[in-house]
Amino acid sequence: MTNLNLFTLLTFDDFSHYMAGLIEGDGTIYVPREEYSIKGKKNYPSIQIAFHIKEIPLAMQIIKKLGAGSVAEKKGTQSIVLTVNSKEGLKILVGMLNGKMRTPKIKRLYALIE
Repeated sequence: MTNLNLFTLLTFDDFSHYMAGLIEGDGTIYVPREEYSIKGKKNYPSIQIAFHIKEIPLAMQIIKKLGAGSVAEKKGTQSIVLTVNSKEGLKILVGMLNGKMRTPKIKRLYALIE
């Protein structure tokens, strides 16, 4: 059974744990230190997860289930990055992840919540 087939069978609680594992393993929680960059551009927080390019269908299913996010191919690699940076999408993910993370990335999650 493929990852995509297993993914469609997940309950909401299982999906929350699955997302926590993905983020702790191959993800990043970005919380900008400053609201604006030196050039005056607004900095936004985001949660990103890296996938092999063959996992595009899985990334698209995650976006569909969350109702937020986008996928971009990293040039010169065989990888893609799923990014969630909308306020609504981040709220959904924070609600899902809160209490399920076990690695030091939990500190970034708490910084995102603040």
